[in-house]
Amino acid sequence: MSMEFANVDNKIRTLENKMLKYESDLHVKNTTQSAINENSSQHKLVFKNITHDTSDMESLKAYVNGVLNAIGLDFNVVDVQKIGGKNNGTTNNSNQSKTVLVTFSDGKERIDVLRNKRKLKDTEDYKTLYIETDRSRHERMQEANLRRIIKSIPNLEFRGGRVVEKSD
Repeated sequence: MSMEFANVDNKIRTLENKMLKYESDLHVKNTTQSAINENSSQHKLVFKNITHDTSDMESLKAYVNGVLNAIGLDFNVVDVQKIGGKNNGTTNNSNQSKTVLVTFSDGKERIDVLRNKRKLKDTEDYKTLYIETDRSRHERMQEANLRRIIKSIPNLEFRGGRVVEKSD
């Protein structure tokens, strides 16, 4: 009888060790995945209202590099991607504004662009261009919901990303 208990006890210890190993591997995988997700969005910005004819990616990249030079920054972007709706063939939208996701080589370049983006309003070619941080769909939906809630409260408003009392 004691031999059977010893065998069962050994099997339980083996299973416990396997579970601990599995849980630690899962934790490492989740930590690595979250670090990758954080790192990938830390190097991206969204450029909105681009009216330049962006027929190919090289001309779009050159346009974005021109924007960076206009605000006094001397580095090039790593990648550009057009985002937004596709043309369904019913209209010619070559003159419509476009949204572009721009990837930088490191977070410092991204921060430099955000610090200097206010210089765009003084430049004739780029005064209608907007630069924003890249946010997930979840973050955008949260902010939209918060705006709706604040709008329904009479003495509060959403200004500059903050909830403040209305100044009448």
